[in-house]
Amino acid sequence: MNRVIIGLMIALCVVVGAGLFGILDSRATDVFLEATRPDFQKIPIGVFGFQNGGGPEWLGGRLEEVLKADLQRSLVFSLVDLPGIGVKAREVSTTDKAVFKQAAENGVSVLVWGKSGQKNGSKESELLMDGFVYDSGSDEVVGGKRYVGST
Repeated sequence: MNRVIIGLMIALCVVVGAGLFGILDSRATDVFLEATRPDFQKIPIGVFGFQNGGGPEWLGGRLEEVLKADLQRSLVFSLVDLPGIGVKAREVSTTDKAVFKQAAENGVSVLVWGKSGQKNGSKESELLMDGFVYDSGSDEVVGGKRYVGST
């Protein structure tokens, strides 16, 4: 039994010694690499809000709150305070060109708004959200999508 322990101790010393010798004799140098990316400009985006079309009172405000938090967290968008730049419209439609133009003149590249409500005649409580996106560069509504969920 003692021979096995002595043999393991000798093997351990040889391995540790070889490792130390390899580290000290390797003449390795530290190399520092730096990765950079070109400057990235965040996209200025404004959120008009969500019209509540028959759902719970809290629905439109909660959707707006979640959307704004997600946009800020994305690190791609710069959220613009629309009332702070003089854009007063709270509820918009796809034909409100004057409001879109006013926001674009104040540096807002993208505008988002929507409508929320509760689906009529469903057995379960289903909620609807229609979202719209306006691009000031092309001066048109570039997207619209309907989302359906349940409470």
